[in-house]
Order: sequence, then structure tokens, then C-alpha cells
Amino acid sequence: MIHLELRAVLTGGSADVLDLRAGDELIAIDGADVANHYLESVQSVISQAVSVGHLQLRIRRLVTHS
Repeated sequence: MIHLELRAVLTGGSADVLDLRAGDELIAIDGADVANHYLESVQSVISQAVSVGHLQLRIRRLVTHS
């Protein structure tokens, strides 16, 4: 199992518009916990959500203090 962490966000893309950041961890999709699921399983959940036209993400953000 893996932790799904964003490695990069394309400027102007959907993730950028939603203020997702590199390092954010995907922990749930449409209420389904995906924090410790295999990538293939998560891709299936995302595909199903996109086909329905609804995708709600829960993200964990590492907060650093300067």
C-alpha cells in the first residue's frame, strides 16, 4: 500500500485552481478512505467519480512554520 502524495501541480490546471500543492496527501475520494489503498484501487474510485460527474477530495496538508 502507498500514500498518495501530489508531487507537482501544473500552473493553471484544476489542481492549481483548487489550491492543491505539491506534498498534499490524498486521503479520501467522495467519502471513501483511500489513504492506504493501492494506486490501482484509487484510480478506479477516481474513474467512477468522474463518470458520474462528481469528485470530492479530502486532502491532508503538511503545514510548515517558518
